[in-house]
Amino acid sequence: MLAHQIDCAAILGCQRAICIVTGLGQEVAAARRYAQEAGLRFETVSKNLELAALITASDELLVFADGILPDRSVLVDSFANGRAILSFPAEQAVPLGFERIDASRAWSGAMLIQGATVSRLMDLPPDCNVVSSLLRIALQGGAVLAEAKPDVLEEGTWLSRVDRGTTDAKQWLWITRQVKPASFRAPVMAMIERIGLRLAHDMESEKWSNVPVTSSLVALLVAVLAIAWGSVVAGLAALFAASAFLTVSDVFHRVRSLGAIDRSSARFVDAVAVGRDIILAIVLAAGVQTAPSWLEWFLALMAVGSLYLGSKAAQPNWRETFGDRPLVLVVFLAAWVLGYLLESVAVVSLLGVAAALLASISKRAGDNGELTM
Repeated sequence: MLAHQIDCAAILGCQRAICIVTGLGQEVAAARRYAQEAGLRFETVSKNLELAALITASDELLVFADGILPDRSVLVDSFANGRAILSFPAEQAVPLGFERIDASRAWSGAMLIQGATVSRLMDLPPDCNVVSSLLRIALQGGAVLAEAKPDVLEEGTWLSRVDRGTTDAKQWLWITRQVKPASFRAPVMAMIERIGLRLAHDMESEKWSNVPVTSSLVALLVAVLAIAWGSVVAGLAALFAASAFLTVSDVFHRVRSLGAIDRSSARFVDAVAVGRDIILAIVLAAGVQTAPSWLEWFLALMAVGSLYLGSKAAQPNWRETFGDRPLVLVVFLAAWVLGYLLESVAVVSLLGVAAALLASISKRAGDNGELTM
């Protein structure tokens, strides 16, 4: 939770992270290391007077309530126009544990306020609740109230009151909804991504983060060796394994990149995916027996290109299906075993082109309809 709040602070341009604590423990020490990795100075305070001594009137202060897991994109959009107190409709937010501001609004647990607000903490008792006091002072000072759509509450991408007793369950519910694994329109990829989320949960250590992409490289090497030995089925099986590992690696990357710090080599993973598709074209060309021989390469490249085209240009409901490489490889494996690889390659090519063409026609029809109204 603290790590995500630090990530949000970093992406919004903060230079320091100040944590209000009652004592120094392992959680605070881990937060300090995390903040330093994000390029932020990390300081701790325990009383309102200590906080007031660190903030000047010219500063801007991003404040998070304890236990808040915000949606980063909503946070960035809400503060794009400057200082504000971010609120939700009280009817939806108060039952979920958010603090009521007035009859119709509740505080989201995040606000961007001017530093001068902090100086008024010195007029309050030393044991006051610093965050709630800052909220009341900012409201009394006429701070702008920005209301966010309650959709994030219904979707579970903005959570409150994530305490130590419920941190693990709530954080991983939040992460699952933020990452949004593939729908079952891409059935094989959807199952693998959900396995990847479970692995990301069980293997939180950074040392495991590169295991999936490394495994995919090994599988691609096996695919190349299989083709060199003339085994199409082994090549397709190795490519399925490589695709599965790449899917898990993508999930690991998306989990880590929920924060402002992107520790994953995303471009490298993308490059491996391109290499996987090149090897797939070579395997298909080796497996498709035609005369003349140049037609083998044409069909293989057409199939891979059609898959890419379908994943980018088909109707939104079908893009995930064309992007499901593990599913496509299962189809090609079954077709090879049954002796219909050539036919399956031709069908995949036609489906990709047809899906993109139908999407283009539908879009043009829609545009023409809007123009004639």
